[in-house]
Amino acid sequence: MRRPIATDVGKILAGNVGGQIIGLARGLAVPLLVTPARYGLWRILLLVWQYGMYLHLGSFALLNRDLPGLLARGERERASDMRRIAFWGTMVASSLAAVGLIVFSAIQAPGEDPARAWALRISAIGLVVQQVYLYLMLDLRVQSRFGRMSLLDFYQATAALVFMIPLAYVAGVPGLALGMTLAATLAVATFARRSAFDPPKLDLRAFLRQAARGIPLSGLPFLNTTTTSVGQIVAASILGLEATGFYGLGVMIGTVVYAIPRALGMVLYPRYLESFALREDPADIGRLLRRSITATSVMGVLAVCGVSVFLDLIYRYVFPGYLPALGSTYALLAMMPFLSYALVLQNALLALRLHRQTIGLQIGFISLSTVLSLAGALIFGDVKWVALGVMLANIGYGVGTLWLALAATRGPERSPLREILTELCPVLVMGGATIAMLALWRPADELSSRIFVPLGQLLVLSPVAAFFGLRLVRVRRATGD
Repeated sequence: MRRPIATDVGKILAGNVGGQIIGLARGLAVPLLVTPARYGLWRILLLVWQYGMYLHLGSFALLNRDLPGLLARGERERASDMRRIAFWGTMVASSLAAVGLIVFSAIQAPGEDPARAWALRISAIGLVVQQVYLYLMLDLRVQSRFGRMSLLDFYQATAALVFMIPLAYVAGVPGLALGMTLAATLAVATFARRSAFDPPKLDLRAFLRQAARGIPLSGLPFLNTTTTSVGQIVAASILGLEATGFYGLGVMIGTVVYAIPRALGMVLYPRYLESFALREDPADIGRLLRRSITATSVMGVLAVCGVSVFLDLIYRYVFPGYLPALGSTYALLAMMPFLSYALVLQNALLALRLHRQTIGLQIGFISLSTVLSLAGALIFGDVKWVALGVMLANIGYGVGTLWLALAATRGPERSPLREILTELCPVLVMGGATIAMLALWRPADELSSRIFVPLGQLLVLSPVAAFFGLRLVRVRRATGD
């Protein structure tokens, strides 16, 4: 009997949310240990790690798609060959990238910034370890061992907290890079199973063939990374490291909201495939898709409510040196429900074999995000205008994905426009009321700010949160899932 979606999402969130809480604690501690400019350097270094995740060149994405079917049909030898070729080919690719990063660090920072050079060199080693960690996560996901997968995620996050904070205090940004590398190494050493690593098989031609088939599958995850990093890249290129630190702190807080739809998307993807495979009827996916839209709305709105209520006080009393980041953080939080729609619904579009439309839509809005954020940086010279440009583009991207998914699965009696308005009206009310209140009303004294800003936000947001909470209860009762 198939487990309810909520069960699998719960297993992932058990470690994912726990890992996110620990990651949030780590993320909040790091800016307190370094200056905004150094934090900006750290955010740029994190981009190296994020884009380094794709050094498997799509081969892991191919395994994620094909291995469940091969194992279900009993083709274990073929599955083993695919795993061996993908893993050892990725080890070669990541090792070459590590060598290139070490050379780059020597060329770019021969003596003027030794901290940056050492951080890059340590990260070069971390990129190789990161691929082993991703392979272990893939192996657990393919076997639907979501509980152990979430435990690995939680273990790595905990180890990173233990290592990174003291090392950052002692060595700054290089200490942060060393802490991440040690945490990933310890997680791999603890959770690695002999059955996950078949005997070595290095076949670079076969690996490149896998990569050619897997790159299109990695296109969307790569574009997802680009979607969330455009603003940081623009800020680093034009406004400098300090502005990048301001923007990066907002991104870090926003990722807490993003964790829930990420878990939901991981669980829904195989179910979308299963629903469509039976009759290849888009209406079959449509029923599951509409439940996931409602769940995404509920979770996204409640998460944004919970974070935004106390955000002003957090910046004023915990991060006074980062107070210029407050405006950009609110803008990034406002876009998160819409970005969550895109993350969850693109899995349905992939199951419906609408790869080109999905990738084209995302590339279009990434281009728009780049143009708007560049305009904000060049015209106004302020990071909050960069965030505003990214927010507007990603709201459009979320609505566009919602339209495409609903149009592809609608019946003759359904109107995509009406469904979109039904879902988005409460979200827009929430975001608009919150932003207007924060922009137009500021109490004159600190005591009033401490008391009335959270109360005012709760007054605005509670009805919307209650609306979505009741809707989730109604959906769960109707579907039994």
